[in-house]
Amino acid sequence: MNYSRLSHDALLDIAQDELDMFMLPHDWREDRMRVEGYAIDEPYVCDVDDAVLASPRVEGATMLTVSIADTASFLSQPSAIRTLARRKAWTKYRGNLAVNPMLPSEISEDILSLHDGVERPVVAVQIPVDKYGSLDT
Repeated sequence: MNYSRLSHDALLDIAQDELDMFMLPHDWREDRMRVEGYAIDEPYVCDVDDAVLASPRVEGATMLTVSIADTASFLSQPSAIRTLARRKAWTKYRGNLAVNPMLPSEISEDILSLHDGVERPVVAVQIPVDKYGSLDT
């Protein structure tokens, strides 16, 4: 199906039907499911998608780990949900309220949200920092 030609309302209808099929890809790697760190989203945000962790290393150095929810792992195949997300590009907020979310709330606030104690797919980078706060190469 060519989703790009569908209206916004038609995409929303199809996306609602797709939610039942929304799951991790079969080749998902278990080692990318654990998030260690602290959410950096505002307390009122329901779609928690960022986390950071600073771990001490030898001689005062630190390993900074930045994790972000791996939305792309769910949106790798053509779908109405992916088309909607690409059109919107980001969630728009007005104050504390998400007025135009990029993804349906069932995905952004549950399936992909980095809830405490729940494994979620993430993309994480580790950044070594020396005791002076510079990149440790």
